[in-house]
Amino acid sequence: MDRIYTWSGHGFYRDDDVVWTHDGCYVGDIVVCEVYDRYGNYLGEIYRGRLITDCNKKDKRIHGFKSRVIQSGYVNTDHGFNHGRIGRVNGNVMLIDYEDFPAFD
Repeated sequence: MDRIYTWSGHGFYRDDDVVWTHDGCYVGDIVVCEVYDRYGNYLGEIYRGRLITDCNKKDKRIHGFKSRVIQSGYVNTDHGFNHGRIGRVNGNVMLIDYEDFPAFD
């Protein structure tokens, strides 16, 4: 499990092609470089190693998408989550037509 940060520096966990919050709550699946929630709605993408949302894709949806995560939205505590906030890292200057990845706090 690796840490992945938003464009502004907030932390999430990445396990294979799934994004999780710091406390083990499911965020979405990574399809190629884009992140979709459990219903196939676009949340954002990975750009230069960071999570960011392209405002032009906010209405994008994958029809017939099924999340690989079958759980109720939480993982067990043995999965490697520290149940504490992930430290922030320095953010980047926001790009035109983009916004930060949703916080999920």
